[in-house]
Formats: sequence, structure tokens, C-alpha cells
Amino acid sequence: MSANSGIGTGDAADGRAAGGPEAGGGADRGAGGTGDGRGTDGTASGGGASGGRAAGGGASGGGADRGADGSGEDVQTRVRGRIRALRTERGLTLAAAAGSAGMDPSSWSRLESGARRLTLDHLPVLARALGVTVDALLEVPPTPDPRVQAAPRTRDGMTFWPLNRHPDGPGHHAFKIRLPSDRRTPMPREHEGHDWLYVLSGRLRLVLGDEEFVLGPGEAAEFSTRIPHWLGVVDEPVELLGLFGPDGERVHVHA
Repeated sequence: MSANSGIGTGDAADGRAAGGPEAGGGADRGAGGTGDGRGTDGTASGGGASGGRAAGGGASGGGADRGADGSGEDVQTRVRGRIRALRTERGLTLAAAAGSAGMDPSSWSRLESGARRLTLDHLPVLARALGVTVDALLEVPPTPDPRVQAAPRTRDGMTFWPLNRHPDGPGHHAFKIRLPSDRRTPMPREHEGHDWLYVLSGRLRLVLGDEEFVLGPGEAAEFSTRIPHWLGVVDEPVELLGLFGPDGERVHVHA
């Protein structure tokens, strides 16, 4: 497993080379064996290596905590998130997972939360406790499909295409709406919240209280839904975008 995984190897996680101080200690002696880090010409033969690091400098230890793109912290964060997700999926408490790994719950919690840094030595133990391979902990999760594939809904002749991934959750939700050409008899309703509309095609007839408005393509409207309102057509079918709060969605889409 490459050090470029972004997880340090033992002491490498604190900036020292995997070989410990000895890896750099030898570089402190000059070619003439003077023992003061100088060569026979009196210059330092190891450069910055006299600080107890290998001849490669700090990169041999600190670099082990970084991925190939230098994003070691991102790797640490991703692996911790993967450990937490797998433990949750399996219904394991901290105590149960830690027991399977042969460690106390506080140690597992510190590794999972980032209070203690993960090293390569930890991964096989954690993977076995979770019933997965080490590669499964290190793998980059696939990019989720961003497309919204919710099925359209039809009500009172109107068709609603959800534009949110979770159209039944809390908050505002967007819909593409198609009004049929025979939707012409006003039946105003009122409810809490606001509605927002944007006409894509056709001419929308908006009844709002005692007023009536006609909106064409490219026009938008926003209004308090405490005012009795109704949407219809002037002649041909209308397509529009609508943004409803929970009450508006309940009345227009689900009721």
C-alpha cells in the first residue's frame, strides 16, 4: 500500500521517516567521520538531515500523510467518514465496533472523529471489525448521479414533474407543471405560504383574489397563498415551473 494513500505509517504521521531517528542520524556524520555533520571540506554533508530526519528531508515523513495530489487531510476525512458510515450501516455501537477491534470505545471514537490521527496500522484492525477490506476503507466513493428521476404525478388534469430529489421532504420543492387546454373554470383555493411561478410556454391565466392576470413565456409571479388563487390557461396548454412550500405542495400536488 503506497504512502500516497494519505494515511501515515506509524511514526511517519508525526513528520519523522518510517525508519525513526536512525534514518537521519547517520547523515549527521561527515564523510571524514568527524561526527559533527561536516564533510572533509568542512561543509554539512546532510543539509537539513541533521535534525533527525532521513536524507530526503521532512518530505519522507510528512509526505506520507498526503495523497498523490497533496490532499492528505481530505483522505483522512474521507476514511473517517467511511468508517462511520459502515459502522452505522451495520447497526454497530461504538462499544460493539471497538470490542470487535480489540480496543476501548474511546479509542475508536477518537479515530472516527479525527481527535486521533489514522495510520496504516489502524486500517486492517478497523476493516476486520467492520467486515470489509482495507481497500474498501480507502476507495474513493463514486460521484452520485445528479439526475432527478422521480415519476410525474397527475392531479385535476395537471401533470407535475418533481425537480427535487426528495419531493416529499421538508422545505420548498420545485416542479415542472403542464396545464391542459381545457383547464378554464376557476376554482380558487387558499393556504399558508407563498407560491412562485415561471411560465415556459403558452399563456397562463392567474386568478388572484378579485384580480386576474395573464402571464406569457418568460414571465414570473410570486404571491401570498393566503389569497384565494387559481391557475388555468387562456387557450393552448401551458408549461411552467412552480416552487411550492409544504402547504402549497399539499394543496396543489397531493390533495
